[in-house]
Amino acid sequence: MERTLKTNEVFIVAGNLNALAEHTTLKLINSVPTRDNASLDKVFSSELSLISGHRNFNSIIDTDNQGVFFEISGHERPFKWVSYFRDCRPKHHLRFFEDLKNIDFSNGYEEHDVQLKYDLLHNTVIDLLNIHCPIRAVTMIYVTPLVKRLYKEKYKLQKSGRREIRAAIRNSSKKRGHSTSKQWWDFEPDKLNKFFAGISTSPNYIEPNRMDTCNWEPPELHTLQVFKQMERIMKTSCDVDDVPWWVYKKAAYLLAEPVTDLLNCILKTSTFPSGLKLSKITPIPKVSHPTNLSEFRPVSVTPVISRCFEKLL
Repeated sequence: MERTLKTNEVFIVAGNLNALAEHTTLKLINSVPTRDNASLDKVFSSELSLISGHRNFNSIIDTDNQGVFFEISGHERPFKWVSYFRDCRPKHHLRFFEDLKNIDFSNGYEEHDVQLKYDLLHNTVIDLLNIHCPIRAVTMIYVTPLVKRLYKEKYKLQKSGRREIRAAIRNSSKKRGHSTSKQWWDFEPDKLNKFFAGISTSPNYIEPNRMDTCNWEPPELHTLQVFKQMERIMKTSCDVDDVPWWVYKKAAYLLAEPVTDLLNCILKTSTFPSGLKLSKITPIPKVSHPTNLSEFRPVSVTPVISRCFEKLL
């Protein structure tokens, strides 16, 4: 009980603890009688605002004592957010691959601009995805551990036939709602982006003039090499270019040739398209309660083509 005096944690204690309030800072919650006019078991808490109400119920066993059901207050607003995902059902996959077979990528092979090559490939794939696998919006609701526990208790009681207690838990779940705990950090995404970008960028950097130091020819990748590497792509989250991993993996036999042409052009011109330089960063806190930007660790998801190119080299 010493931790109650030193931390902000919330304690709820119940049982035959009549002298507990005299030795701790816990406060008595229930004052209703549970047997005749006597209150045998008491409930204490360090936060009275946690309880919004209570009521008695009869036990299913043969006893004169009543139980007390406490309802957790639902002062927190429901935490909802909209999640976007592509509708990738099998029938949509089939239509996407059928249309991709009819695309002629050879028109871009004569182009020597790396950025134009990448834009042609990327825009073609994105356009087909938007047609056959459109982006859907779903409203997500966060379920707290408390609500999960109440649901589990309800299912257990449902099996044992305790209807009265089960109904009380169901009513408490509805009143509580699907709420979330208070956000424990508040950093704007733009500040995080500038901080992570500034780690590898110097404001005093001056791009040097290009010099030809040798006549060495860059290596040339073969279509079979790229095809095998694309087939080994593992399941991963979607990166910034919004092209899912399965597009390059399952359509490797269709995209290996244009991807090979793009990578060879990168090697010959020593330039990298801007779309492959971007990465999706998820900030992971290094400590329990971060107070500054340096206490976040960036976890980057780079484009699938960039990772394949890196492994091929």
